[in-house]
Amino acid sequence: MKEYELLYLKDKLNTEDLMFLKDKSLDEKALLSLNLKSPKIGLILGLIFGTLAIDRFYKGDYLLGAIRLFLFLFGYAIPFIYMSIYPVSSDFTDNDFVLVLWFLISIVLMVIWQIVDWFLVYRGIKKDNFQKILTTIKDEN
Repeated sequence: MKEYELLYLKDKLNTEDLMFLKDKSLDEKALLSLNLKSPKIGLILGLIFGTLAIDRFYKGDYLLGAIRLFLFLFGYAIPFIYMSIYPVSSDFTDNDFVLVLWFLISIVLMVIWQIVDWFLVYRGIKKDNFQKILTTIKDEN
């Protein structure tokens, strides 16, 4: 690969994958037509819209994105709306306790999943980009 092609791919691939591609030849037009995604954009989307799984949809993991969005609605939104309509009363009932506990556990689990997902999406986009390039190289040979 030429030096400017390696510079183009520097932020889109892992260092090891970039070194692997250094000796390979790839058509410039094929490289530019691959529609490689930016891991930094995936990370920014995860930081800003992580609870809505926008980073997963950007990466192309539609099933995981839909599951995460559903869990957000089920874990956050429904209890929050319910507590807005029926505020926790001074006589704290068992239903109130279960709802508040459900809400707190959902928050903890979703925050943990979101933090882990920042790393998984960032690395996953780089891995997906590498697979696209390898497929293009195999198709050319």
